[in-house]
Order: sequence, then C-alpha cells, then structure tokens
Amino acid sequence: GSEMCIRDRWYILPALRKELAKSWVKHFKLSQKEAAKLLGITEAAVSQYISSKRAKTVKLCPECLTEVKKSAASILDGRRCLMEELQRLSKLPHIRRHICTIHMKKEQWLKPGCKICLGEAKAAHRVTK
Repeated sequence: GSEMCIRDRWYILPALRKELAKSWVKHFKLSQKEAAKLLGITEAAVSQYISSKRAKTVKLCPECLTEVKKSAASILDGRRCLMEELQRLSKLPHIRRHICTIHMKKEQWLKPGCKICLGEAKAAHRVTK
C-alpha cells in the first residue's frame, strides 16, 4: 500500500526532509525561511537539519542524495508536490535498503535475510508498536 510504516516516519522522512532542505539552501540558494515554507516546518527545524543537529540517525547513500536533489528541483519548479516526492523517494530501492537496515537493528523478531522492506514479501508490512 501507499501508507508508510512507523519506521519510515521516524527515520526516513526526517532524513529526506533534511536532505531536501540542505539541497534547497546549498544548491538552489534558497533561504532557510523559503526551505521551511516548502517543507511546512519551522525555520529553526531547517537550521537544525542543515547543522546536522536533527535527523542524524540515517546517512543517505550517494544514489539517494542524487534522487533527493532531483526531487528538490521538481518541487521547486512546481512539477511535483512535496508529498508526491516523499512517497516516490521512500519507495526507491536504495531507500528501502536503509529502512531494512533500521528494521533489522530495531526489530528483534525479524529473521536474518528478511526482505520485507525490499518488497519481496506478499503481505503489507507495518510496524504497529
């Protein structure tokens, strides 16, 4: 389904917001205030993202950062909205691998070799704890 699990919201979405904010401020030369408005968060939150005081648990791989920069451009020029791009990014294989790694560390009941996050399971996976 299109619903994100709780781990996505706790770890991946903040990491994606952080990288979108950094991309807009550093590459597209937006102010922190403008980036905050696009993300629907406070300017202080953007400042914390940029200074790595917030969302520091997940370090996205270079492939993910390339996709985030593409998303930043698409949102900025009005081709896509924030939610569409967050959904798109959260479904990318590289992002799914980050989520899988988080699940394996946090969920003791998962068996080694689990591939639920990578889409290899038939049933929808949602953590409800």
